[in-house]
Amino acid sequence: KGNGDDQKAGYRNVVWHPDLASPEIFQAPSLDGRLPFMELKVFYCLFDMTESNCGNLWLVPGSYKRPPAELHAMGRCVPEEQTLELKLPAGSAVLWRTATWHCVGPNRSNKTRKVVHVGYHYRWLRPTDYIQQDPELLQRCSPIRQQLLGALPSGRDPLGDKSDIEPSSQYWLTKNPDDVPLRAWTESLKTKVADSKETA
Repeated sequence: KGNGDDQKAGYRNVVWHPDLASPEIFQAPSLDGRLPFMELKVFYCLFDMTESNCGNLWLVPGSYKRPPAELHAMGRCVPEEQTLELKLPAGSAVLWRTATWHCVGPNRSNKTRKVVHVGYHYRWLRPTDYIQQDPELLQRCSPIRQQLLGALPSGRDPLGDKSDIEPSSQYWLTKNPDDVPLRAWTESLKTKVADSKETA
């Protein structure tokens, strides 16, 4: 699971990760480093995964309470006793919070792994298909409201500079601080909380 024998054998498995986090460390607004509750996902299993090595979904129960920085510090390797392999018959559906650390195990079977993922977000987060709000609405909004509506306040394409050939969400991974005013707002809250504790 993660970087190990499967990787050495040439199998490019999906390493342990939470969704909505960057490859290195979580970069979205957070008061304590943990992922805020933003998404639930349903994993629909379209073929039998009742045995290991069928591309099974693995979870670390309760890990949504832990900051992604902890997983990064662990080298994305999780002790086996903390993990849960899901062995599911066709027709099963699993509902889980995507801040939960998860990965895909190897598929050494002769079956093609067939699954459907459906994500459910708060209605004020950017939708998957309709990714840009009405420009007139965005013009009336503050930068923070623009970010809450899924826009990039800098005016850049929300799917990146190569959106036609290599789309990738810039909402959480942007390096431009103008695109994530909530980050500065969150940092100011941290400072206020720290100051109030010192004066208490």
